[in-house]
Amino acid sequence: MTARDRRPRLRSITVPSLVVHGDSDPMYPLPHGQDTADAIPGAELLVLPGMGHNLPPQLCPVIADAITRIAQHAAVTPGTPQRSSTMIASTGSGRRSAGAPSAVR
Repeated sequence: MTARDRRPRLRSITVPSLVVHGDSDPMYPLPHGQDTADAIPGAELLVLPGMGHNLPPQLCPVIADAITRIAQHAAVTPGTPQRSSTMIASTGSGRRSAGAPSAVR
């Protein structure tokens, strides 16, 4: 079965959006997440190192924080958000924190 190109529909999204993708996803490698984020105007790409196709429960707070940040930014500055990419880095304590925007593009 051939998948349909969903980019035209993704381009019509007009709300702040977060694309979450693991850099170790064996089913859909990182370029798929990048392509999805590129297709959504102003979307933020959150790349989680070591994450595969499944979402580990310990990363839920990291993702919730990213969603909260986007929602707060949208409430303060209505309109299309600026595109950004963020790589999450391990702090060594088992917790994860947002690192500087990565050059994922």
